[in-house]
Amino acid sequence: MAPEQLDKYTAINNVPESLNRIHTDEGAREYGYEGGLVPGIAMFSYACETIQKLGGDKWVDAGYTQMRYRAPVYDGDGIEVSADSTTNKDVTSGTFRVTDKNAILAGSGRFIDRDDGSYPG
Repeated sequence: MAPEQLDKYTAINNVPESLNRIHTDEGAREYGYEGGLVPGIAMFSYACETIQKLGGDKWVDAGYTQMRYRAPVYDGDGIEVSADSTTNKDVTSGTFRVTDKNAILAGSGRFIDRDDGSYPG
């Protein structure tokens, strides 16, 4: 079954000269990676753009999102963010997945359009 929302992005390492060497090509290669890793906050921003399309302003204003990073993503990689949601009693919640250029799960998580304390961290 196709996801409710599917967006494609080109991942960008916006800190290639970071003091955190895992984001530099040289530093990341020392740890066995192909090149500098796209920062987690950048990956999170791609996911948020997709989630906003389902959760809307209510999610932006008071929502909660949890994301787990599972595999590296490199500068210039094509990624896909897919998300599904349900609405029950005016509360929208759902799950999302970020896959890399090889369809490998790079991250996943869940969201809800309000944080009323009922959503465990």
